[in-house]
Parts: sequence; structure tokens; C-alpha cells
Amino acid sequence: MRLKVEFSYLGENYFGYQVQDGVRTVQGDIEKVLSDFFDTDISFVASGRTDTGVSAIRQVGHFDIKDDVLLAKIKNDSAKEFESLVIRINYLLDKDIRFLHVSKASEDYHARFNAKKKTYFYNLYSSKTEIPYFSQFALWVKYNLDINKIRDAIKAFVGTHDFTAFCASGSEVQDKVRTIYEAELIENEMGYITLKFVGNGFLYNMIRIMVGTMIEVGRGKLTKDDITKIIENKDRTLAGKTVSAIGLVLGSVEN
Repeated sequence: MRLKVEFSYLGENYFGYQVQDGVRTVQGDIEKVLSDFFDTDISFVASGRTDTGVSAIRQVGHFDIKDDVLLAKIKNDSAKEFESLVIRINYLLDKDIRFLHVSKASEDYHARFNAKKKTYFYNLYSSKTEIPYFSQFALWVKYNLDINKIRDAIKAFVGTHDFTAFCASGSEVQDKVRTIYEAELIENEMGYITLKFVGNGFLYNMIRIMVGTMIEVGRGKLTKDDITKIIENKDRTLAGKTVSAIGLVLGSVEN
């Protein structure tokens, strides 16, 4: 039986999602708990991997399990029994990871390949002095930023483009064409801003580079026309710096 899982995690204490030798990862923790709980080896697949320090509000994954092994833990595959399963697994997981929902999926369902849209948020704030509360989940920018310039320029990312200029060097991905459905700036009354990106997929460090570029726009160093040219020229050196992962969170996955 294939089970679909919606889950959430705080990434600050993990070296990213994907299993790596010698370091703590989200996937590693989940697989260990599931394998111990069901007393069998479990491989857990997510819709995509997140980098070191990146969190997720509603990530999607799946795992396969034999019917008899599952039914040794729950009475049947009803919604009520799966709710109980979520509670029991969360009791075993570290506090930084939580299962939100478990359900039976079709055998051809795949968390990664079925993902149609992903929504990411990046939080940041501009202040001469650091604000400790914000710095738990947002990037501190010491420069004054022109919010209206960012609000206008971020629209240049919308559409289907080759995002080579916004991909970290060393990436092994050959096809760097991605479609961005939404790119907008959201203001919060508390004093920080959020940059929202909705797309069919994202390259390695793509969002963090786009945010770094938007900061340069906010400082008056780049314009909306410059963003268009950077995309067309496919030159990484023309884009902004790769900002910290502290403000990045995967909001949701549509599949």
C-alpha cells in the first residue's frame, strides 16, 4: 500500500531534507522513526528536497508499506485510523517535525513526479538594528529598501524562462527552464515583508538568489529592466548574492 503524507518541519537544526552520511536530515529522522514504528525498513520520498536550514509548512511525501504490516498497527485504512496513526508517529518524531495528514494513495501516485506547483515564501526585514524576534524566521537587511521598486521588479520573474542566472554554480541540472506563476511582495503590519514565489519547480538556490537580487533592486542598485536582461543573458555574476536560508520556507505543494 502507498501512503501519502503531508508534513511540516523546522529546518534550522537539519542539514537539509535529503539523507546524507554523518549529518542529521529531515528524511533521515522520518525514515528512522517509521522503520522503528513499523519494524521494517521504510523509504520516504518527498516532493523535493530543501537545503540546510530551510523549513516547510506543508510538504508532501509518500512511502510504501505492506498491508499486513500496516494493519498490525491500525484496525483498517479509514480516516479515523489514519488520524490516530498521525498522533502516534508524531509522539515519536522530534519536535521539529510533524506529520499533518496521512491517507491512502493510488499505487501510481508519486510525491515528486505528481507535484504541479510549489509555493515558497521568503521573509526579510529592513532595520538599522537587528530585531531578535524577526531574526528567528526572517533575514535582517541593514539597508533601507524601496518596497515599491521590489514590488514592481519582482513581476519580471513571472513566466517561463531559462533561470541559469539564478542557479548556483555546480548544479548538475541541465534543463534550467522553469515557469513562475506568481511572484509578489507581501507586507506585514508587524514590519517585515515576504516575497512569494509560485512555480512548477525551482533550481538549486534559485529563490535565495532571486531574493538577493530583489534586495539590490530595493537598494537602487538594479532595476526591473536589469532583471529582464539578467534572465536573457543567463549570467549568474549579474544577479544578486545568495542570501541566507533563514527566511526561506516551503509553503505548500499542489499535487
